[in-house]
Amino acid sequence: MMQVRVPDGRIISVPTEDIETAKKVAIRFAQENPRIQRGAQLGEEDVSVMGDLIRAPVAGLVQAAAGVASLPAELIDLATLDEGEESTAQAVTDFFDKFTPDTHTGAGEAVKFMTQFIVPGGFAAKAAGKAGQGLSKAKKLGVQTGAFAGADFAVATPDVETIGDFFDSGPTKRTDLKNLEGIDLAQARIANRFKVATEGALLSLGITGAFATPKLIRAGIDKAAESDLLKNSAQKIVDANKPFAKVGIEPEEAAEGFGKFFQQAKKKAERLFTFKGDLPDRFVADLKASRVAQIAAHDQIARNGVEQITNGIKVLTKAGLQNETDERVALNALQDFIFAERQGGVSREVVKSNAEKVLTELDEKIVDQVNKEPELKKIFKGIKGEGSLLQGANKIRDEIDNLSQRIIDSDDFIDDTLKTTIETNRGFYGTRIYRSFNDVDFDPFKGVTGKVDQARKEAYDNAIEELKKTQPKNKPAITDKDADDILAELASKKQFYNANNNPRNITEAVTLDGVAQGILKGRSLDSLPAVRDFLGEYSGGSKVMSGPSGKVRDRTVAEQREGIERRAVETIDRMSKAIHKKEYFDNVVRHNNTLGPDNKFLFDERPIMGSPEDFIQIENNPRKFGALAGKFVKAENYRAFADIPGFLDNLNNNSLYATFLGLKGMSQIAKTIYSPITQIRNATTASFFALANGNIGNGRDLINSTKIILSEINQRIMGKGPIVTTGSEQTLAKKSEIDAYYKKLIDLGVVNSNAKVGEFEDLLKDSVSGQSGNFLSKIPIGSKTDLLQVARNTQNRFAGKLYQGSDDVWKTYSWEMELGKLKNVFKKDPNATISLRDAKSRIELSEQGINPDAVRISQLDKNIADNLLEREAAQIVKDTVPNYARVPEFITKLRRMPFGNFIAFPAEILRTNANILHQAVREIANESPEIRSIGMRRLMGSMAVNGGIGATLTTAGQLLTGTDRDQINAWKRSVAADWDRNSVLIPIASDKDGKITEMYNFSYTNPYDYALRPAVALYNAIGNGITEEKELMSILGNATSDSFLEFVSPFMDESIITEKIIDIARNQTRFGRQIYLEADTFGDQQMKKLLHLFDGLLPGISPVKVQSGELAFKDFPKALGSTIGVDPEKTVSRSGGQIDPAGEFAAALTGIKTVKPYLKDTLMYRTYEAASQVRESARIFNRVAKSRGSVSADEITNAFIKSNEQRFKKLRDLHTAIDDARTLGLSESEIYSTLKRAKAPNIDFLMQGKFKPFFPSNETMIFAIEANENKLSNPFNMSDIAKTYSSQLGRDFKPNAIQQAAEERRQRVIELQQKLADQAQQQTSNIEMPEITQPINRPNAGTAALRQVELNKLLGTD
Repeated sequence: MMQVRVPDGRIISVPTEDIETAKKVAIRFAQENPRIQRGAQLGEEDVSVMGDLIRAPVAGLVQAAAGVASLPAELIDLATLDEGEESTAQAVTDFFDKFTPDTHTGAGEAVKFMTQFIVPGGFAAKAAGKAGQGLSKAKKLGVQTGAFAGADFAVATPDVETIGDFFDSGPTKRTDLKNLEGIDLAQARIANRFKVATEGALLSLGITGAFATPKLIRAGIDKAAESDLLKNSAQKIVDANKPFAKVGIEPEEAAEGFGKFFQQAKKKAERLFTFKGDLPDRFVADLKASRVAQIAAHDQIARNGVEQITNGIKVLTKAGLQNETDERVALNALQDFIFAERQGGVSREVVKSNAEKVLTELDEKIVDQVNKEPELKKIFKGIKGEGSLLQGANKIRDEIDNLSQRIIDSDDFIDDTLKTTIETNRGFYGTRIYRSFNDVDFDPFKGVTGKVDQARKEAYDNAIEELKKTQPKNKPAITDKDADDILAELASKKQFYNANNNPRNITEAVTLDGVAQGILKGRSLDSLPAVRDFLGEYSGGSKVMSGPSGKVRDRTVAEQREGIERRAVETIDRMSKAIHKKEYFDNVVRHNNTLGPDNKFLFDERPIMGSPEDFIQIENNPRKFGALAGKFVKAENYRAFADIPGFLDNLNNNSLYATFLGLKGMSQIAKTIYSPITQIRNATTASFFALANGNIGNGRDLINSTKIILSEINQRIMGKGPIVTTGSEQTLAKKSEIDAYYKKLIDLGVVNSNAKVGEFEDLLKDSVSGQSGNFLSKIPIGSKTDLLQVARNTQNRFAGKLYQGSDDVWKTYSWEMELGKLKNVFKKDPNATISLRDAKSRIELSEQGINPDAVRISQLDKNIADNLLEREAAQIVKDTVPNYARVPEFITKLRRMPFGNFIAFPAEILRTNANILHQAVREIANESPEIRSIGMRRLMGSMAVNGGIGATLTTAGQLLTGTDRDQINAWKRSVAADWDRNSVLIPIASDKDGKITEMYNFSYTNPYDYALRPAVALYNAIGNGITEEKELMSILGNATSDSFLEFVSPFMDESIITEKIIDIARNQTRFGRQIYLEADTFGDQQMKKLLHLFDGLLPGISPVKVQSGELAFKDFPKALGSTIGVDPEKTVSRSGGQIDPAGEFAAALTGIKTVKPYLKDTLMYRTYEAASQVRESARIFNRVAKSRGSVSADEITNAFIKSNEQRFKKLRDLHTAIDDARTLGLSESEIYSTLKRAKAPNIDFLMQGKFKPFFPSNETMIFAIEANENKLSNPFNMSDIAKTYSSQLGRDFKPNAIQQAAEERRQRVIELQQKLADQAQQQTSNIEMPEITQPINRPNAGTAALRQVELNKLLGTD
């Protein structure tokens, strides 16, 4: 036998005497059987509940198949099996067991059971129900129960336990198969199936009853809604016009000074933190938000048209049917169709007609290719609509023509010259857009990169030549220098009318076509195409004519693509903005006219009330302010109407800060839209918005909403529209119908309003809209775009649409539910009335003499009624579901500050949470029982999401895992991460002793958790303070600060990118981890800094992360690696354990991440922290005692007392962590060894809950007393120090807890003694006592004492 040491350190014995053979055999053995360290093995403690929930359905399905497959084998055994023969059924069961994944947790076993029995039983019962349609209800239930039991009989396997097995008794207790064989084994297996089926039948009846429970709850809510008591109570606290005006202190009821202060504070709060802002009332704010939504609806049409065109060109390119030259032809045709211009002697009509023929031919190629190519057909299903170039172009042209007509029909708000231009060019009009005036990073002399490219040089040369040759002979000749100066002036916008106005406003854009002064005074750019090209005119045409010279510059294909898209989108955007700005001003005046004298806010003349400074006249410029021009408005509302920018509006004018805003927006995109887990959480958490409003049930509406939104997410699902369920029928929805429906939702302001998406879009917009530009747009991505443009296009990519779409699904569902509820009210109760919240509806009805606060819908025309109900349902959704358009203006501007991440979302949670309650109270106050029922359901939904669901799930988790609240509190106090401590933590797994082994943070799922966190923080701080027996003022201080910090943290925490920058500056993360080492080389330090900053921009979908200054794989790719045979030591998590692949897959699919306690590690880190703090507390004394100046003995004694007081507090906190570790299941020996390893001070004292104070070292005392030429002697009062030390030695960390524990033990002794006495008395009374002839042997005092000792041991008392 030879022993060989292999490279991994093992010594392997080989039965041979040949050393060379032994080496070869040992090395081969080591390679085939690699050593796997314990940390690299998947142990039971590494298995997550979520992983078990992935394995469990597979296990259930395999076992169900095993049950079905083994049934005929059992029947064969029953007929043929003799004693001693192998069971065929057992062989079948063993075969399937090899393929059954193991489950380790109670939750996994439960899901496995459901998959194996309840799912097949449910399908069987459903099928039986359909077959028994004509039967009575009782007979039908019997048939379904029998089917459920039959299915369970078929899928049962020998390992399934029954309730009888659990209680070890009863008719369903299974027969043990261990010692059976032959016919006895076969009979027992069949009998056990019948017992499982019996319980299945009973279970099915219980499930039927459970399904009836929600109906009973709803019936109870409806019954409660009929009560006048609820209605009267609600009417007392709500006012239709001024919500909650009667709640709290009325200013006139308060003292005059306080009343004035109250009014001022209220106005300030409303201005900063409400949707109304500086506007006069919420209805004007609604009108303003509606304007934004309507513009978005027009923009959606433009985007749809552009996407159709893009999809069509993509088909041609993928199919190889066109090269760059062919794409030029397609883009030229699109330009000529949408924005046809006269070409030589060819009229615009002919140019457009020729372009239409080209586009038709290209569409035929697209359809042919899609039908030929299976892959393309899969992507572009029935390309008849969505890949059509002609239809996309028609969609854009039709929208421009519709808007053109509305502008022509408008009053003098729109410039007459523009109206004439549009009317003259009807069918061909398009706004001229110049890159020089829209892109701050574009220099017409150099382009974007700052380096002159060939295209820019050619455009410049052509413009110079054109300016020189187009000058009339009767005017002075233009030299090269003159031409260069003209171009410089044009590029700086100084030569245009209204140069200081925003050129993006169409009412002023027309003046940009005229040159105001200088040599070109009175000339139009229409006659200067080369100058337009120099200024960066967006156009889809390939050729640029340079006037009289006849020279031609060819645009690049990239320029053409961008040109056609930008001109189409910008034309529609500018026209719609002009139209809806005018409508907004008109509606504001109409709304003001419907108000009573006391509520008006607009006046034709300056009101005589108040001082002249109280009212400001709006500029009398109808082209700028429409119907508001010349009106007097209250000074407090003037800023909102005049759009006066504030300090925060100008931050982006600094190029460095604009770059920071771009980075902030990009980091938010990376961590949300490009994070799969966040995508899933966005979809699942949005369901709570519907639930909070009581919108539960009607899954059909949810399915339809999902299909409609998915159709918009993927524009390529065309031709065959989604199947939409209506009533009991399914109809094929046309894409045009889907587009119209979705446009209506946008127009109503229901969709396209995700709070997080809106914030980062605005951040990126801020970054590019400043006057100085930014550095990110100068970073090229390929040859066609830049880094910032890539980020800004996120909303048009699949990930962006998916993120927005998952939010829109639930908003659409909520709108359908609210609309359905309103329609149902007036169907059941035609006399019901409602108070309308929609501003436009209120204006229209008020103008007709109908009171908008008491509208009887049944008396209105059906079309008008339907329109009003749709608007009202939309208004309810906008009021009660987060909507970026309704975020207070002050909050939206805070996005420009370096702190806060997605601050709009928590602000919206607060707003909508309050509005849900307000809406519920308004509904409960209604006279109609049907509307009161809606209010009651809304109120119940709000209560559920604001604590009810979390509390219920926590209690259920405790019951199912056998854990208790003390363990949860201990976890939060000493184990949980900072961000988890005030969350709703639900136990989902425990060990055999009932100790928590895994928790689920429900707060990640419930978006309303933010509204509760300040209260939870307050409660936890008080509870922890009491547990740790801190001083009252300390408890109150901690509670107040924790609560406040939870409330302001979303608004005041460092933003993702700010945190990274500050980390680099201080070389430390907020968790104390260094970014780089001082010993690192300069190059390594800079690289680690860049990597740390890069980590803030790294998308969530990235497989790597920055860890300790290096790129490292995340857990998910490691989990993937472990499933395909990667070395287990390479797939260890950062915490040191093996990763459960199924758990990682579950987290990726559900967005749910669970946490496990690493109690030893946590206690060790807490000990390290406490030891450091204890050393710091000793420095309080040492600093005073070692002072070189004059220090008195009393000062030294006070420093000693203060030092030990701080030491006591830190060690008390550590002792709390020790107690919490005990509560969570760590043994005394494990705690002791952990404390010893972490070098905790005074371990024996700590374990007993006793304090051992600090005492000065001899070195410190000698140094303090010593005197020399550089130091005075510092006297000690050793008597006082010794007394203080003695009084503190052995002090209990928690004296109240010790007394309470002793009292609890004493009570347990008394209760047990009483119980024993009662039992003895009962036994004595039941025994027929014989006549006593002998003396009774009573226990002597010694025996009684020994019994008491045993009793004390049993109870753990002293």
